[in-house]
Amino acid sequence: MKMFKGVFASHTGEYFSKDLTEFYVDSVGAKHASRQNAADQVMSCHFNDVLVKDNDVWRVKNANDDYQDAYQAVDDARQAAYTARVRPLLEEAEIKAHLGESDEYARLMDLAVVERASIQAENPWPEVLPDEAEAVVSMDETP
Repeated sequence: MKMFKGVFASHTGEYFSKDLTEFYVDSVGAKHASRQNAADQVMSCHFNDVLVKDNDVWRVKNANDDYQDAYQAVDDARQAAYTARVRPLLEEAEIKAHLGESDEYARLMDLAVVERASIQAENPWPEVLPDEAEAVVSMDETP
């Protein structure tokens, strides 16, 4: 996207005034100054606003969306680390318990708990936005 004296040139070759705030959004989220298809959604936004599709309706991405993306990234990283670093300890501990080696079972379980705490410290949850704090449900720390 290029900008010339208050005019944006989009990837589709259309030119928009920087003051334009009503667009027709197509099925893939591209903004147009004029209707391209009968199914295009009319939207009030700025050209540089990022859009997200929510229940088949386009809307402007907001801070809560950014928080949810960051939260999901942390959750994914934690789950991958739990699988790689904690699960092997738990599986070995179960085998030791089955074999009656209770001391080794306890040692491996303690290692798993320490490793889990380490993963959580390495991957902290994102900061909750002050105005969104009331809307966020308590986060469960279990893997």
